[in-house]
Amino acid sequence: MDRRAFLAQLGGLLLVSRRVSAQNAPWQELEPVALGDGLKLRIRQAQNPGPVFFIPHNDENVAVRSVEQFWRTVQPMGTLIELQQFEPSGRNLELRYVYQTLQGTRIYADPNRIYSANLRITEKKLELGSSETKRCGVAFTTNPGDLGKQAARRFQTIGEKITAILRQYLSITDPLIVAMHNNTNDALQASPAYFSERQFELSDRPSAKSRLQNRDLDNFFLATQREDYARLRKLEWNSILQLPTAIDDGSLSIWAAKQQIRYINIEAEHVLCAQPLPRQVGLQVQMIAAAVQNISDASR
Repeated sequence: MDRRAFLAQLGGLLLVSRRVSAQNAPWQELEPVALGDGLKLRIRQAQNPGPVFFIPHNDENVAVRSVEQFWRTVQPMGTLIELQQFEPSGRNLELRYVYQTLQGTRIYADPNRIYSANLRITEKKLELGSSETKRCGVAFTTNPGDLGKQAARRFQTIGEKITAILRQYLSITDPLIVAMHNNTNDALQASPAYFSERQFELSDRPSAKSRLQNRDLDNFFLATQREDYARLRKLEWNSILQLPTAIDDGSLSIWAAKQQIRYINIEAEHVLCAQPLPRQVGLQVQMIAAAVQNISDASR
């Protein structure tokens, strides 16, 4: 698809009705992949080849609705993979963190911090959960103690299974992982561990704030390849380039860079993660369009 046709489709986004029945959805539901303890990967494949959209946090429903809306109104392309966790009753927990049960104790991990080959890095990220039913996050108390190393091995194995599935669905001609994340207003600007306004200005990693006044800093891209970073800068999005020297924290972006797999992270603000608002979904649809603008239409 050429640039003009792509932008024409995007311009007509708001003119398309959002009331599309599930049976007419432009994707195919594939067999889920079980990972243990109610944890599984939900996999949906669109009609055309394209990137792998990966949503690791089960409470970030804005991201899920955004991929669906992009497929319905712009272009059905690629594969959507969601990491979900269910109770034995079948209820989707919709928690940000995932757990594994060891010796009757649920030990939690951030599902975006389990991809390091270094077991110590995975172990440092584990916690005991104290608020298992809270949506949009889990409150923690103490570290897992003696169970930590055992739990780290299990989560590391889960991470390896996830990356194997991601590889399976990557396009042969233009492999790209588009990770989808949501955040609350100003949360990233308050966190030294994230790419806040201060880090846009002072970080040793290349970064660029958009000159457009309506580009909130909570909405930004992180890319592992300089070409994507430069392209997104030209499109006037807040953009960050992850350097090859970035410290391994177990995140998927570090894993992808080490594997020389093209990776773009879309970070978009939400108000209610469990109840996506049309305006917020529309914004992340625009960000998806920017991320995949130069994806090849060639077959896998």
